[in-house]
Amino acid sequence: MTAHHEGGGIPDLDLGPPPPSQYWLALAVRSVLGPLVTMVVLKIAFKWADVHADWGQIFLPALVDMLVGTLVRGIGYALLKTDHFYHIDDGLSVFALLITLKFTTHASTIRRAMSVAVAAKLVNIVMWTLLSVVILQALFG
Repeated sequence: MTAHHEGGGIPDLDLGPPPPSQYWLALAVRSVLGPLVTMVVLKIAFKWADVHADWGQIFLPALVDMLVGTLVRGIGYALLKTDHFYHIDDGLSVFALLITLKFTTHASTIRRAMSVAVAAKLVNIVMWTLLSVVILQALFG
């Protein structure tokens, strides 16, 4: 405490949103890799739920999940200048994923679609938390 009072204040930790060029590049990379990661996660979730799905069937739900999440993140950053959305982006994208799974895959009941969507989204959040650290470190050192 003494050092804080004598040192002239709190050091700037630069905890604000990333610069626009970094944010948009990271969002673009996530948009390209997003469907691939989601497809792998969905394949595992379908296997876990004992529902058959081939790779072609899970592409559209993975694409819809990525599009909704990217739109929310992009619009949120453009309007609010923040990169923290408190999982509103994930909530809306899991809803879109649920609807798409219900109508385009063998998980045609709401119970099956929900079990696959929720399991896939939880694993997806964890995967992207880890991947974002690696990707941001590789891009911006």
